[in-house]
Amino acid sequence: MFSKKSLLFSILSIFSFILIPVMIFTILLYSMATSEEFYLSLIRQLSPVETFIEAKNSMTEKDVLRQVEKKTGLSSFRPEFEKIETTYKDRLAAYNRINRTEEYNRLDKQIDELDDMDWEEAPDTFRDEKSFEKFKKTRLSELKNKIDEIKKYRDKNDDAIDESEDVMDDAKDSFEDAREKLQDKEEQARDIVRSRREELSNSLITDMAEIEPEITEKLNYLFLDREIRRVIGSYIDFFSEYEKQKASGMVFTRRLDIKSGRIENTRIVKIPALSISLYTDFEEKGKTRRRHIFSEIIPSVIDSVPNLSNPWLLKKIFTLSDSWIAEAAGRSVIEKYGLTIKNGRISSEEIVMRGKKAQMAEYLMIAASYGKYSLYLFPALIFILIASLLFTGKTGKEGMRRIGIILKYSSAASAVIFITGIIISMKPLMLLPHMKILDNVMIKEITERIIFTSGLYFLIPAVALFLIISAAGSYILKKSGCQ
Repeated sequence: MFSKKSLLFSILSIFSFILIPVMIFTILLYSMATSEEFYLSLIRQLSPVETFIEAKNSMTEKDVLRQVEKKTGLSSFRPEFEKIETTYKDRLAAYNRINRTEEYNRLDKQIDELDDMDWEEAPDTFRDEKSFEKFKKTRLSELKNKIDEIKKYRDKNDDAIDESEDVMDDAKDSFEDAREKLQDKEEQARDIVRSRREELSNSLITDMAEIEPEITEKLNYLFLDREIRRVIGSYIDFFSEYEKQKASGMVFTRRLDIKSGRIENTRIVKIPALSISLYTDFEEKGKTRRRHIFSEIIPSVIDSVPNLSNPWLLKKIFTLSDSWIAEAAGRSVIEKYGLTIKNGRISSEEIVMRGKKAQMAEYLMIAASYGKYSLYLFPALIFILIASLLFTGKTGKEGMRRIGIILKYSSAASAVIFITGIIISMKPLMLLPHMKILDNVMIKEITERIIFTSGLYFLIPAVALFLIISAAGSYILKKSGCQ
């Protein structure tokens, strides 16, 4: 029979095995999710310029593949060619079997080699030249008899052999025609690839790859660490002040809302409008000036990079990025996402969420607002659970042993789960349902990279933390004399 103390010890062990890793993960999740530096570091790691270049290259490659397939049908012809090739090889093998080709050729080769051999080439094998000549004559006779036997076999089965040869010749003709056709398609495909490599758009992407490190450095310092940090901080503050947003009317329920022929109460969350300035304060000749990042600062970066293919055109593209023409073009691209660009400022209207989306946003706000207490509450609870295990065990040694087991194996299991998450993030879209937005090759490439980088950047610290805790559990077990 279990005593009450033993029962309590077992219950605490089960709760600790589940709750301790959950609470540790929650503390880590909240700390990172409410940190400006986490998002900024993630964006730096993502490297938007490099990501765009890689996505553009991928899109260009896939566009070339589509063009090659449209004009040549190379990939669709390949299975047909392989089928013809397999048929030819099968019929050639069948002909060689019935014709005994390999056996005949082997015997013929042996006769030629033996016929050309002199005694001086094998003095250690035979006593004298006479013995060698006798062996040679006997062996040649045996080989020629076998050759004659095959010739008689062929004469006897002449019709079947001729029929197999005709079938093989037809297959050979088809194979040679198909091979010539494949070579023509491959050459045509190579011509298409060569012509596309020389296009101006591709050379511009090559130039962009050359200046990417310098552009990224400028963007990180002048744009990411200033403007984007401000924007991220403002949204973290918004989501972390639930009661304040309710009091200011940003979260509320609209009573008797009429929608889709029904009268119902609707939960509404209003998220502040996005506003990002493309202007920044820039030190120049000892004076602080207001400069447009893309039209005024990036061109100076282009001037500092040698050996570009199209420096003038590339510089002109960036110089015009603050013109009304460029902004109009930009609006046509980003307006589908509810954004606009005007006078060097990317902005949106106030984001109004209703119904289930609003409820999800509200839950997120509650978690962000009250989650800060977990930074104090959960460590205290973890300490209480560990202390309780220590004092409810039959002996202090048993309590230490149980603590070691829980820390070691619950943390190891958590690390395995997070490693699985990292592996899944390598190809995340395989697990997602088909989304129309992902039909765009560039967006798909960027989305995959964002998910992978985000997963990697968040889960690696989690894996490292839980492996350290698991190692600590192993150390406790060792010290308690149980390992």
